[in-house]
Amino acid sequence: MSNKPQLHQSMLDLLSQCGVAFQFRYGKLFDCGPDEIIKPPTLAMAVGTATHKAIEANYRAKIKTGVLMPTDEVEDVARDDLQRIKKDEGIYLAPEERLNKDKAVNVAEQTATKLAGLHAVTLAPDVDPIDVERRFVLEMPDYPIDLSGQIDLIEAGAVIDNKTSSSTPSVNAAKTLQMAMYALAYKVDPTLGNGQLPDRVAIHALVKLKNPKAVSIDDKPTDEWLSPLMYRIERFVSIIKAAQAGHNVFVPAPATDRDWMCTRRYCPYHDRCPHWTKR
Repeated sequence: MSNKPQLHQSMLDLLSQCGVAFQFRYGKLFDCGPDEIIKPPTLAMAVGTATHKAIEANYRAKIKTGVLMPTDEVEDVARDDLQRIKKDEGIYLAPEERLNKDKAVNVAEQTATKLAGLHAVTLAPDVDPIDVERRFVLEMPDYPIDLSGQIDLIEAGAVIDNKTSSSTPSVNAAKTLQMAMYALAYKVDPTLGNGQLPDRVAIHALVKLKNPKAVSIDDKPTDEWLSPLMYRIERFVSIIKAAQAGHNVFVPAPATDRDWMCTRRYCPYHDRCPHWTKR
């Protein structure tokens, strides 16, 4: 395996959202910024991570034993993992959340527990998992980076991503850069696609409404999906090379997005950002 830095899909997303936040977080990794600034996860991120951990445990149990875990045990995994995050990593709280920290964390714990239980009784029973949380590294000989990631769930002929969301995903939610990268990883893996794309990709979304709901959105990947991915990778490399040469290429979030992106709630780097105005 090469020693080149590894590019993850989430890095591409962050760079497109806000170049300044990308530089704070990943500048050192790509030799184009100061020491990386790693902030604790937000409450929403902690809920997503804890829910994912419970889903993973449930699918691993089915792979090992042929049956899913009892729903209450799945919920326990989510609750315990959120407590682990709070203890080991800390949680980034927005100013309004800090006014009643214990309540905010308790609500997050209840949300993760409820979402994990919902998944266990709605989506999980219809899944026949082959592997979960499968890591991959795609070596890119002609590029100064390699691609890496972790596929949440693999079924026969399918790649599935588990998500928590505050709104219902669109019908095109599976047609994303992330799923294109996962489809490519499946294709080049000789134990999976062996040169063939998966028959389908899917998003299993748990929507955080007053009455949470589970949504499954499927799509069929094609080779045309890979062209935008390769374009984004090439653009990423050109930006990094320009930054390494001393050019100021990391631009802040577009003005049209700053009302929601450039806030204490959303951005953990607001206290260091030269473009930030108090919101």
